[in-house]
Amino acid sequence: MGDDSPARAAARAAASLEIMAIRFVNFSAATSHRVGGSLPTTVTPKIGFTKPSFRRFDQNSIAIDVTFLFKLSADGAEPVFHFRCETELVYVVRADTIPLDSDLEHFALVNAPFNAWGYWREAVQSSMSKLDLPVFPIPLFRIADVHSMVLGDEEMRKR
Repeated sequence: MGDDSPARAAARAAASLEIMAIRFVNFSAATSHRVGGSLPTTVTPKIGFTKPSFRRFDQNSIAIDVTFLFKLSADGAEPVFHFRCETELVYVVRADTIPLDSDLEHFALVNAPFNAWGYWREAVQSSMSKLDLPVFPIPLFRIADVHSMVLGDEEMRKR
């Protein structure tokens, strides 16, 4: 097989798949900021997502589930803004191909968050605006940052 790097494995899976749908299956946005209160001048963002998991739901389709988190907090205080979004991405398997599960795992880790990032980013910024908060710029998705952005269950439960 030659080069069996994670990037090569993800590329093999990508050659077998075509995106069909991206949808939010559950999301929530909350703020602790109240009218008349002052916003902190310095906040720390927390951006990440769960390790994506895939499932084959028929012979020709797979779904990848990933939950995104965006949180803005001041030192030790309750988050000023908290956004959590469970996302499902559906991919069609191209005719005459059968991607390996190991290739799909690498694809799910990089490609699924990348494919959903723009939708998630818009939802975060739109929610901030609707909650009458200053819109915080969400950075571009950088493949080099993937491993540092994967959050564990404990971090996802924190509010």
